[in-house]
Amino acid sequence: MKRIAETLLMVLLLYSGMMAQKPIRVKTTYTYEGNSNESPAEAEEIALLRAKIQAIEETFVTTVSESASSINSTQLDEDFFSSYSNSSLKGEWIETIDGYPKFKYEFNDRRPIVTCTIEGYVKEITGIRTEFEAVTLKNSPNIRFTSNEFSDGDDMFLYFKSPIGGYLNIFLLCLDDDTALCLLPYKESKDGTYRVEADKEYFFFSKEKANNLHELVDEYTLTAERPVEVNEVVIIFSPDKFNKVSLNLKEEDLTAIKETSIGKFNKWLAKLQAKYNDITLNKISIKITSI
Repeated sequence: MKRIAETLLMVLLLYSGMMAQKPIRVKTTYTYEGNSNESPAEAEEIALLRAKIQAIEETFVTTVSESASSINSTQLDEDFFSSYSNSSLKGEWIETIDGYPKFKYEFNDRRPIVTCTIEGYVKEITGIRTEFEAVTLKNSPNIRFTSNEFSDGDDMFLYFKSPIGGYLNIFLLCLDDDTALCLLPYKESKDGTYRVEADKEYFFFSKEKANNLHELVDEYTLTAERPVEVNEVVIIFSPDKFNKVSLNLKEEDLTAIKETSIGKFNKWLAKLQAKYNDITLNKISIKITSI
């Protein structure tokens, strides 16, 4: 009888660890002072991210938050943006309430000053997250060409490696036109997630380095209609299979990418994060400039 009770207790503890904590509603305001080399879009992106980090730090005790707040934020730096998703923070942002964020703009000697007010939901990180590697690559599927700054017409690849096997989604959020593009799984895939193996290096969006000979790989060339565009690559990983977001694809457009609105994408992602603790999220902000 004692062994049965101990077994039931272990199962309950395991189950409670897998399920996420209840989200907490928060609101905060953060002012970011940029430099003269930054566009308003770049300053806005940094102000938004730092507002989310501030809300998380105000809600939960953050043991090594200095790793995020001490990063030089005078430019769009990949390490700064990825720091939001790593284990230095004891919580994570999961949903923004409709009507937010709100921005107020000022300029001081050509330096953009952006005040961001945001309201939404955060939750405490209690489960064990997978520390995977993911970086964007410019014009070549080679780790030596790591970059998050692109020009109109550049090809984008993505390097990925995880210490454990699992399932993957990759999206590109086009912030200016409210579109979330599904980059992985590839368009011809019938599955909602992409299966990856432990300790294997992947170079996604490259036919040259396809995972197997029968894989139909989609390759991507970035474009910019404005002088500077700031978009976001979102990598979602879980050791367990998860349900994908509902996507659209125009039947008459053979080159179309499966897509949804950013609003629908964020609601799906928020539900996914709120339900499970083993979802690991990494966001890479990329800058595209027109030539």
